[in-house]
Amino acid sequence: MRDNPALEIKLSGHVCCSSDMALSVARARFVYDYLVKNDIDPGRMTYEGFSNTVQLLPNDEIDTYAAKVNRRVEITIMHK
Repeated sequence: MRDNPALEIKLSGHVCCSSDMALSVARARFVYDYLVKNDIDPGRMTYEGFSNTVQLLPNDEIDTYAAKVNRRVEITIMHK
């Protein structure tokens, strides 16, 4: 983001196994705060949580890989 000062992003937080909106928001906010602490303008970023509503893999309590994949923060480029 330092190399492209016009870049704007959206951070999307996700959780795996339970409906926990607060955790998904906190996950995205953590990345947002990290970037702000590293001198990225907060006006170039937004963040939101999606709880467990957008899964990449079907959730199966036995499948720990799916749980790990579904716990994530996605970065979407909104403007270059």
